[in-house]
Amino acid sequence: MNRMAYKILEAINILKMPSYGDSDAALDNAFDARGLLEATLLQEERDTMNLYKECKAMALEAIEEAQRDHEEIDDIREAAQDYLHQSCDGHEVAIYYHKAIEFCSEVGTSAGEAYLEDCGGIAQPGDTFGQIACRIAFATLLCECFDRLEEILEEMESENDN
Repeated sequence: MNRMAYKILEAINILKMPSYGDSDAALDNAFDARGLLEATLLQEERDTMNLYKECKAMALEAIEEAQRDHEEIDDIREAAQDYLHQSCDGHEVAIYYHKAIEFCSEVGTSAGEAYLEDCGGIAQPGDTFGQIACRIAFATLLCECFDRLEEILEEMESENDN
């Protein structure tokens, strides 16, 4: 369960706190729960935006690199995907256990987990928790980078069509 889910459960528990018929206490509990949820959602949005921005920058760099050797959009796409795969593989969240664990606790990892399931599974025999976190972080970063790559390439194609 990620950090957001824990915060939602915490807010629910605040709402369940007994107010013993005291409407002011019940209202205070509701405000406390609302404030916790708003702060959690704001942090989740910040984390998502940072991932979005980082992956967009990585995708732009991959496209620039690919355009040095290729002109056709399909060739650029393939070269940029290779570049992104290598970049994500060398990213700190794919290498360092503590970075991966922190990353996985702060961003939604469903796309990365689905990617890994399609590739044979999230965990392999003998894996440690840190290795699994690194693998999930890598796959999540890669999926987000590929999404940003496609977004940019679609914009480029539509500009070329006009």
